[in-house]
Amino acid sequence: IVGQVVQTIENPTEVQTISIANYTTGVYMVTLFDNNGNSTTQRFIKQ
Repeated sequence: IVGQVVQTIENPTEVQTISIANYTTGVYMVTLFDNNGNSTTQRFIKQ
């Protein structure tokens, strides 16, 4: 894991769609934060 930020979205709508079409093949970590400061992290693999 390189640890580089690939994309940041500030003030998203309630439902947010993120295009990964331009991402290179690899493993990515997505961290989501709610308005209370809680976070969840998920991993996905782009093939």
